[in-house]
Amino acid sequence: MKQWKDRQKDNNIKYEDIDFSELRYVLYARKSSTDESHQEHSIEDQLKLCREYAKKNHLKVVKELTESQSARTAGKRPVFRQMLNEIKAGKYEGILAWHPDRLCRNMLEAGELIDMLDNWDIVDLKFCQHPFENNSSGKMMLGMMFVFSKQYSDSLKERVQRGIDSNVERGLANGTRKWGYKREQMTGYYRPDENYDVIKKGFAMRLQGATTKE
Repeated sequence: MKQWKDRQKDNNIKYEDIDFSELRYVLYARKSSTDESHQEHSIEDQLKLCREYAKKNHLKVVKELTESQSARTAGKRPVFRQMLNEIKAGKYEGILAWHPDRLCRNMLEAGELIDMLDNWDIVDLKFCQHPFENNSSGKMMLGMMFVFSKQYSDSLKERVQRGIDSNVERGLANGTRKWGYKREQMTGYYRPDENYDVIKKGFAMRLQGATTKE
C-alpha cells in the first residue's frame, strides 16, 4: 500500500476528508525524572488518558511507546527518534500524546515534526489537551505550543538557578548535604556535625601535601 504522502500527492487528499479511524497511531508518553513540575501526569496517567481518548474517538493505536527523558535538548531521546524513524518507514500515520509538550520542548525537534506534517510523513497528531488539524492554522498553533513549552522550560530553569545562587550567597543549603555539615530544617542553614573537625583536619592535611591515604 502506498504511504500517505504518496496517496496525498496523487489524489490531493484534504485533511478534512480523512477517515481517522483508518489511520494507525502510535501512542507516545513521556515524563522525565527532571521534569520541572511535579504536577505533570505520570506515564501511567498519560497512557490511561490517551487510551480513553482513542476509544472515545475511534482511533486505532497500534503501538505504545514510553520514555523517561527530558525533551529540553534535541537528540537525547532514543525512543522518540525510533518513533520518527518508524513513521518514515510507514509503520504509523499519526501520533497520539497527552499534550504537545510531551513530544518536544526544543525547536529543532519541533521543526522536524512540523516538516514531517508538511510532507505528510505524519498525517495527523492527536492530543488529549490540545486540538489539532494538519493545515496552516493547525501547524501555526502547534508551533506556538512548542514555543510556549520551550519558554516555560527555559524560564523555570533560570528561576531555579537564581534561587540556587541566592541560597549560596546567603549560606543556605542546596542539594545534597555537604560533608561535615548538617542542614537545619527550620532555617535551611548548614551547621557543623560530629564529623566536622575530622574532615576539616583532613582537608588541611591535603593542603599541606599529605596523601589521600594519610
